[in-house]
Amino acid sequence: MIRVVLQCRETYFVEAFSNYVSAQCKDMEFLCFTDAAKTLDYLRKGRLRVDLIAAEEELLHQLPDTKAFCLKIGERTAFSDAAVATLNIYQPVGAILTDLRAAAALHSGRSGAENQACVAAFYSNEGGSGKTTVCYAAALAATRAGKQAMYLNLEMAPCVQQLYEHSFAHQLDDLLYAIRDGRNVAQAILDVQERDQDGVLVLPQCHSIGNVLALTQTEIKNFFAELTTKTGLDYVFVDMSCGYLPLNLWVLEECTTLVQVYSDTAMGRERMRKTAEDEYFQNLSVGGKTLTVLNRSRSKAAQDVDALLPFSESLQAGRMVQDVQNRNPAYLAACTALVDKIV
Repeated sequence: MIRVVLQCRETYFVEAFSNYVSAQCKDMEFLCFTDAAKTLDYLRKGRLRVDLIAAEEELLHQLPDTKAFCLKIGERTAFSDAAVATLNIYQPVGAILTDLRAAAALHSGRSGAENQACVAAFYSNEGGSGKTTVCYAAALAATRAGKQAMYLNLEMAPCVQQLYEHSFAHQLDDLLYAIRDGRNVAQAILDVQERDQDGVLVLPQCHSIGNVLALTQTEIKNFFAELTTKTGLDYVFVDMSCGYLPLNLWVLEECTTLVQVYSDTAMGRERMRKTAEDEYFQNLSVGGKTLTVLNRSRSKAAQDVDALLPFSESLQAGRMVQDVQNRNPAYLAACTALVDKIV
């Protein structure tokens, strides 16, 4: 059980937060205060072990000696060696809890299979299959279901305008430098990641894809080990490029589910058939199971595939994925059903 002391002078927030966590949170125990003096009095008595302290900056300067991990509450979450760790309290409560779990895991150095995120690698050798949209739609559906999901784009030329609108404080390069320098990768991930307008965790794009391609297989393996065990995630949705670049092959080895996406067209089905029959593809080293998805489908039932995503005029017209899921229950249900198959 993670024990957290939280102090914030905003009474409405503290009351709403306390009511939520007392009913919904089973792995953390919270002691919430609005008054800084009472918070300090409790901490100085030291009757119970405290793992995390999230409080206003003025209180943090007055803390007695403590082994707890301290976070300054504010408008952004960041766990950085160069500054005071911060916690964004102006986000959904579920996101706050995820950040606190990540802080606890990072502080204690815990990792383990029981907390390991599922990694779904989305791949297609059919150009224009809608793979990128399907990958993000799955991440969004998982987030809507209360899961902590990350969308990670590793394409050679990412195009995400229809997915999310967000201005990042960092670039992926900042994380890549930490990976190559052997610094604390989990902390670097937590510093660089941000939530988009839909609540999906996103790692920013790279200034140059060459920096990604320069990573070694060992660095990729270490990155996914840190990402899946020390950041509090439930799912990582990886949007991969076409082809069999070393980077793609290494990611496939780390994934728990490979999701192949094809369009429900004559060309898409032919690509799907040829890929399934290809000896090279059959012998690829995939870390987990494989799912096949037909996208933009007008079929009523899946035959010879694992999932169908229905055709959407709105998506074809360029509407944001969130809007389509909001307006089209069948599309959201199909995305949710796909997520349920990912392990």
